[in-house]
Amino acid sequence: RLKRQDPKRSRLKLNSQHRRGHSPAPYDKIASLYDLLLLPLEVLTIEKARKEVVPQAKGLVLDLASGTGNNLKFYPTKTTVVLTDISINMLKIAKKKNRRLRKNALFVCCNLEKLPFRKETFDQIVSVDVICSLKHPQKALKEVLRVTKSGGKALFAEHGATQSKFKNLILKAFNTITKRFGSDLLRNPEEIIREAGFHIEKVHSMPGTFRLIEAQKPSHVVHNG
Repeated sequence: RLKRQDPKRSRLKLNSQHRRGHSPAPYDKIASLYDLLLLPLEVLTIEKARKEVVPQAKGLVLDLASGTGNNLKFYPTKTTVVLTDISINMLKIAKKKNRRLRKNALFVCCNLEKLPFRKETFDQIVSVDVICSLKHPQKALKEVLRVTKSGGKALFAEHGATQSKFKNLILKAFNTITKRFGSDLLRNPEEIIREAGFHIEKVHSMPGTFRLIEAQKPSHVVHNG
């Protein structure tokens, strides 16, 4: 079981792929430039989504695909957060940011499809701009469901296809480019979250094509092993 730790002593854990010297994650190569490349989107939409979602997190929280840790500064002081990412270089930048922020955080390099945590470990889940870039979103979110406590909350700030045919035509045009870089603009996050086993309680619109999706793990879900 995870324990509260002083941020200064939080360790960056390596999964088996990195220990065995396998190929680095795609984002390892651009980690040093990531924040600069993302800056226009951060200013226009993503940071607003972070400000609305992350401060709601309580207890022991699992932060999905945390990247360079841009959610960190919005976490409440009393919250313990475990930041995960498949890119070790991205997490190294996140850990460096936390030296200044001093949040109660742990950093774990892993694949969301095979999380190194026991079932029903986390009180809450935070996911900001993640579903669009998951290779196998259903498989990943089912694994996230496994490590979420019964009745635990999941807070998603995700973008995707809209109710507007005109907007979707624009997204479709951009999608031919963004999919090459691993981001699918036309996914239906609500459908993916629901089919993974979460119960969606509330959805409301946010800037751009983002929406805040509040979900919960039903108490009747049973996991083997």
